Amino acid sequence: MKKLVLLILLLLGFFTLSAQVFPKRGYRVFLKGGFNSAVGNFQYNRVYLSSSHGFQMNPLLFLGCGQATQFYISKEKDGNIAKFCEPVFADIRLDFIPQNVTPFFDFRLGGAFMGEVTGFHMSITGGVRAGRCNFSTGYEVQYIEDYSDSSYDGYEWGSKLIRRPAGAIVFKFAFDLGARR
Repeated sequence: MKKLVLLILLLLGFFTLSAQVFPKRGYRVFLKGGFNSAVGNFQYNRVYLSSSHGFQMNPLLFLGCGQATQFYISKEKDGNIAKFCEPVFADIRLDFIPQNVTPFFDFRLGGAFMGEVTGFHMSITGGVRAGRCNFSTGYEVQYIEDYSDSSYDGYEWGSKLIRRPAGAIVFKFAFDLGARR
């Protein structure tokens, strides 16, 4: 854990040495990666990469859209089952103060239309931007179709296809490209 914290601090220092910069009006891109830790009854951890492209309306408001690739790893008793999905989303981001280091709020809403997991997708995160590096945490939900087995005292009653939310606590790292002052 200490090594991870030290690595993050070194990366943070490396990317913020260039200049005191903050977003100005214009085109902006976020390249993100992260890990989602499953919560609730449906246990799917996720690893993902994403990009958001859009327009910085003023030093505080970003509006854009993006696409992600998520890999799901099930924690069920029969072993790991890998799935993937490709959500497409609208992205709204608010930086609270127009300075080099600032807290921010990010909201994504869309759906996954390709891959093994399809349906509604939503992500709400908050974090800190320092220079071009962003660290955030929050909550994400993706609706998933899955078979629910019905059994009682070892007797199989069959299974049916159900649609249910797969929620997760999100940990993200992003690199910010785009308009700067």
